[in-house]
Amino acid sequence: FCLLGHVGGEVVFQCFKPHEKYKLLYLQRGEDFVNGYYESKSMSLYKPWPNSRVNKTQNAISLSTLNVSHAGQYTCYCESTKGLQNQTEIELIITANYSKPSIHHNCTDKKDQCLVWCSSHGGYPKNKIIWNVTTLEGPPIAMMWRNDSFKEDNNTQLFNISSMASFNCSTGKQNISCSVDGVSSVLSPLFFHIHILTCSICVAGNISSITSNIQYLTFCNMWLLIVVLCTCLWIFYSQLQQCVQMYRAPHVIN
Repeated sequence: FCLLGHVGGEVVFQCFKPHEKYKLLYLQRGEDFVNGYYESKSMSLYKPWPNSRVNKTQNAISLSTLNVSHAGQYTCYCESTKGLQNQTEIELIITANYSKPSIHHNCTDKKDQCLVWCSSHGGYPKNKIIWNVTTLEGPPIAMMWRNDSFKEDNNTQLFNISSMASFNCSTGKQNISCSVDGVSSVLSPLFFHIHILTCSICVAGNISSITSNIQYLTFCNMWLLIVVLCTCLWIFYSQLQQCVQMYRAPHVIN
């Protein structure tokens, strides 16, 4: 059967029924002796694991301060006072919770796309980040591409995972977040698109971005006003030239 343990936690191998008397009981993984007891002699010569403990009353052996390296197949052996022998196979599965994902974004002014990064660390086994998009206004936005990366810590064997995705945020208003193992990111950036004549920007919901984008819109409007004024002046000048030519032209009297 399977036994589930968590990194840093403790598990108990309930090898056989509690309160029954055995003259021999021990736990091992492969050829490695973990811990156990023998009525007629000490088991200290077999070098028990330092994080293991035997409970003779419960016929159980516990492991504490678990890490990823403790995962694997274990075998419980016993021999009753009547000479009956038995063994049980136990698979120890180790997990570790990933940290709450953090999310960051970068939106460009010239292109209708936003780059979003999501990362989480300290988890096991290797997992994948899930992107979540909620449409608030307009049609759903499309993920243009994504790039996932995984890095395993050489000491703890825990994984750090990250994902970078590009979203087309040219339409509508959206909430974007990421999650891993059902835990979602704290931030849910709000993306929306603004069109004013020929000026368009993609804005992420933070104060600095909004300020810079307002300045950009003001700049666009200023140039538009200059173009309109120049056009009006050119039309006025053309009309004035026609009037001058008509005034200077000789009049024919019949």
